[in-house]
Amino acid sequence: MAKIACKCGHIINLIIHPSPDEFKIISSETMDSLHEQSVLENVFDVIRLENDDMYKCPACSRLIIFWKQNNNLPSLYKPESFD
Repeated sequence: MAKIACKCGHIINLIIHPSPDEFKIISSETMDSLHEQSVLENVFDVIRLENDDMYKCPACSRLIIFWKQNNNLPSLYKPESFD
């Protein structure tokens, strides 16, 4: 996957690594378990491989999340205010 097209039309380039638009979603449970990891490389492997990928569109701030529980199909979330 070299790029993602957001619904707003912006293309998120994934070739640049690390991407400023790419994030990992880590549960609190996983974060706590990382304290038990003895080798730093293992921590990075857990974060990289066992967590969901998220991209934030720099144009419209939509979040595009690839949930592992959803076969890595993307879900889009559009920000809205609390007003």
